[in-house]
This record gives sequence, C-alpha cells and structure tokens, in this order.
Amino acid sequence: MNETKNLTESVPMLANGGRPIRHRLIYWVGLLAMLLGWSFAAAQPVASRLIISHTDATSAPTIEMSLLAIDGGGNPLDLSSQTITILHNGQPVPPNQIEIVGTRDMGTFIVLVVDIPTGVQGELAAIQSIVDQLATEQNMRQGTDYVAIYRVDAAAASQLLPPETFHNGVRNIFATPLTPTTGSTALIDSLMGLLNNMDALKPDPGMAAAIVLMSDGTDAVSTQTRADVPIRAAQLGIPIHTIWLNNVNLQATKEAGREYMSQLAQGTGGVATNTANLEEVQTIWTRIAAFRTHTIIQYTVPGIVGGTYPIVVGLQGSPGVQAATSVSLPAAAPSVVIDLPPESRTLTLRELNQPVELSFSTNVTWLDGAQRSINSAQLIVNGLVVQELDVTKLDRFTVSIGNFVFGTNRIQIVVIDSEGSRATSPEITLTINQGAQEVIPPVIQPPSSTSRLWERLATFRLYIFGCLLIIVLIFVFAGLAFIMRKFPILRLLRLENTLRRIPWLRPYIANMSRAQAMGRQAQNYGGRMSRYAPEVRGRTGREDAAIRPNPFLEVVESVTRVNKRIDLDNPELKIGRSPKQADFAFEDDVTVSRLHCTIVQEGGDYRIFDEQSTSGSFVNEQRVPEYGLQLVDGDDIRLGAVKLRFRQP
Repeated sequence: MNETKNLTESVPMLANGGRPIRHRLIYWVGLLAMLLGWSFAAAQPVASRLIISHTDATSAPTIEMSLLAIDGGGNPLDLSSQTITILHNGQPVPPNQIEIVGTRDMGTFIVLVVDIPTGVQGELAAIQSIVDQLATEQNMRQGTDYVAIYRVDAAAASQLLPPETFHNGVRNIFATPLTPTTGSTALIDSLMGLLNNMDALKPDPGMAAAIVLMSDGTDAVSTQTRADVPIRAAQLGIPIHTIWLNNVNLQATKEAGREYMSQLAQGTGGVATNTANLEEVQTIWTRIAAFRTHTIIQYTVPGIVGGTYPIVVGLQGSPGVQAATSVSLPAAAPSVVIDLPPESRTLTLRELNQPVELSFSTNVTWLDGAQRSINSAQLIVNGLVVQELDVTKLDRFTVSIGNFVFGTNRIQIVVIDSEGSRATSPEITLTINQGAQEVIPPVIQPPSSTSRLWERLATFRLYIFGCLLIIVLIFVFAGLAFIMRKFPILRLLRLENTLRRIPWLRPYIANMSRAQAMGRQAQNYGGRMSRYAPEVRGRTGREDAAIRPNPFLEVVESVTRVNKRIDLDNPELKIGRSPKQADFAFEDDVTVSRLHCTIVQEGGDYRIFDEQSTSGSFVNEQRVPEYGLQLVDGDDIRLGAVKLRFRQP
C-alpha cells in the first residue's frame, strides 16, 4: 500500500517537475524496456581489445605502428609482457623482426555529456567541481588531450563546447550555470548519436576516446533501446563512465536510474560513481589518462616493393584479440636507415650544459632499386629538428646536438629526394647516463682534429688539383716555346701551329716567330755585309725594315661603309661584326660573325685563322682549315658578303 502511495505521489512530481503527464505511459514503458533490455546487455562481457592508432611506412622497409591494448576490465594492457604477432600481406613476420621501440603520447579525447532535467539543480555546483577537477595538468595535458562537452536535449545531444585542449576553456563553460531542461530528454538517442559520430568528432583518429555521462539515468522519449548503447560502445571500443545525478523529483524510479548508470559503465568497461564521491571521479580521469600513451612497435620486411599491403596484429595466446590495417608504399619511395648497432646506443656523459658532438652513418636506398639524388636532409632529436645536413655527406657526418637529456633520447633522419618523396629513418633510442667519466662508443665518436683538417682539405682537393694542373701546363707550354725558340728543328714537328691555336699563346708565338724570322734575316744580312768594308755597307737591316711599307688588306666589297685600307700594324688582327670582340668590325653586315677570323703575323709572313664563324672564311675560294692558311700578296679573302684582298708590297 505504501509502495502504491509513493508511486502515486511520484506521478504528479513528474508532471510538475519537468516530465509532462503525457509522457507518463511512455516513461514507464521505457523503464520496463530498460530493465528487460539490460538483462541481455549486462550478460555480455567486455572483451579485450587491440587498437592500431598510428601506422607509418615512410621508413620502409621498416614499418612502424602505435598500439593500444585494453583488457577485459577496461584497463590498459602492458604489451611489453605480451608476445605480439603480425601478418604482413598474409605472411607471418618472424618474432625476432618485431621490436618494441618506445612509446608515443597520442592524447585522449573525452566527450563530457551532461543531462540536466528539472530536479537536479542542486547538483550544478558539484558538476562545476567535477569539471574543475578534470581541467588540471594531472588529468588533462594541455596541447595533447581534448575535451568536448555536450548536453542531452529532447531528440539528440547539442554541443556546448567543441573539442578544447586548454584548461581555462573547459573550466569556463559552466561559469554561467546551465538552465535545466523543462521537457523530457532523449538520453539513449543522444548517446547513440555521439557514438556513431565519434570518428568525425575526434581531433586525431589515433586518440583513445571515452564518454563521461552525468545524468539521473532516466529516459522516456528515445527511439532506441537502452541495450543498443553498450552494444554499440563495445563495437567501437569506447568506454562510458557514468556519474549519477540525484533528481529530487524522482522517488520510485530513482534507484532504477542509478542502477542503469552503473550497469552502463560496467557493460562498456567504464567506472560508475556519483557527484558526492570526488575520489571515485578522480578514478575515471586516471583511467582515461592511462590510454594517452601508446606502444610503438617496428618490424622489417626485406625486399619490400611498392604497393598496398594488409596488416593484422594480434596477441599470441589470445586469438580473438586482433586489429587490422593496411599500408601503401609508392614504387619509388626512398628508404633511409641510421647505421648504429644496438650495443653502441648507450653513452655516459658528465654533464649536458654544452652541445654534444657525435658522428653518424646512414644509408639511403629506393624501393625500386633506382638511384636518385637527395635534395634535403634533417636530423631530428627528441622530436625537434636540430640540424640541416649536407646531402653529400650522409654516409658519414658529424653533428652538434644541444637538446639531449639524461635517459632516453629519440633520433631520426628525414630526407626528401629529387622527386619530392619523403622518407624518415626508423627511430633509434640513444640512452645517455650521467657519470664521472665520459664513455662514447667508438662508432659515434667525432673524428679527431687531424681527420677534420684532412676532410676540409679533401673538400677543396678538386680546386687545388685544378690550380696545380694550370700551373704545370703554363710551365710546359712556356718550356716548349723556349725550346722552339732555341731549337728551330722542333718546328719540323709542327708544334708551332698547334700552340698557335691557343688564344692566349697566339700573340706570344706570333712575336716569337717574328723575332726568329727577323733574327734569321739579320744573320743573312750580317753574313752578306761582312764581305764589304764598313764604309761601304750602307744602312743596316733594321733601318731598312723600318722604311719598308706595311702589309694591308684592301676592302673590295662591303655593305658597311669603312676605309678601303686596313693596315696590319699589330701582330694580330681580329675581324668580325662586333666592335667588342673584333679589332676591325663590319657592323652592318649580318653575314659576318661577331668574331669571324684572325690574321696573325708569323715573322715576315701572315696567316689567317677562322674563328668558328657561321659562314666560314675563304682564301681564293678555298675554305680556311683549322690550322689556318698562309697569305701571299694578291690573295682574295671572303668573309660572308665581305671581300678583301691581301697586299704585301
């Protein structure tokens, strides 16, 4: 009788406290469905799960993955004590090629859902305390973890705060207390909508997501059953933690709502508590934060080529605990590896207040076996780029690292090839211990000062060799010229004509030949005149040469208006169209090349050379060969449309 009375009294409360009388029948039917549906959902145990949160194939043939394992109680599973199995493209990877190399903070994503019908106003201060407890560095790491806040409404959840990573943004959302909902709220439909859209809501697909629900646990208007929520949450691997709110307008159904909140958490691997127990609320945040850090594993597939490969990761001894993904490799993808044996990855240093110099070796290859050039390379230490590397010295280079820490340090190299493809070396771990005596493995010790000096000299060896070669050639040519001057018999070898083709030696050879000819002529004159007495010898040969007229070129035909006589006063005369390149220019004649030919004096003779002109140089309609032609008085010279005549009186 008392039970009937309490129930009768509770109905007006529902009508006056925010649950309209027209929903009474729906409410009780929903409550009955909750009790019947939950009997099925509660019987389903929460299974262990394995999640692949990140896959990286930029270090091929080494594949890297981040894993998160969750046991049946909803707690993180330590993979270091587990035997991991991998099927790559259907083939098992040998256990000795699977390695746990560290951990990575992937962050967490908390969806905070509040259900505030009339009757829970007294819990608003407690809700604010819970939010303040969440927005601390202990429970929410700024820049890494995200929190989004939703409110349960009449048909679905409405967003109060988009994904936020800063404490103040989360705390301030309830600075102005929320107004309670006067009508019925669709708790189940709101939860199902959030679960189905979780992939789109997460800021990073690799984040572990969790829902924290604050509600009185009642629902009279949802279109889906209460059993749908834990089933869908289990499929997605999303735990639902519940914090029960006391609704003073509920009497008979109060315990039913609390029971549903407890069973919802139990069925999804979550934690159930209430607003009065902040210690248990802290358990929820601690449980979620434990999913922030994921385990990094690597395995190597020798001889891998470009393509898309399915991957299945499992735990030995737990056949049902598996996760699947795939990796795609471009056919021409580069691969870079830091060549550092495991036994050389531990150092002992006295202090770290100064940069540490170390030497590394790398090997860069391409999956298709082709060889390409590297455009840029960077050294990354503990997630920061510390130095741009010389791409010509990737096989062995020395770097100065200033962001080492005592303990574990992560080192990688990133390269970009000439086709824009990017490759990252598999991450290696360098452990630095603090000690009184420095111990650096020989393989990574920087080279000595002598070795560095030799390396610097080796950088300029090509330049030094080139300078030495030029000096040697100068001495060789000068020596040949001197020998030719002293020993005319060498002219029989025709070396004089060969040396004359070298532009910067041509004036010297011409002057030398002229001097030799004049010397020979002087000797002849001297021999002839020696037969006469001094008083009858007359003028010397040099005086006679001074009064002899100079040879010249007569301009027979020319488009350019020039003097009809071109005197050959100098040992060398360059003829062409360009005033900058030629000593005498036919500027208006396009048939003449910029530098067309050169006429060189050889003692008392003159020789013409073609300077690789477009139309060629001709003497008496005979093309001038590479070694030139000797001119005689009356020879006709044709340069394009220009006609000249050589005169030597």
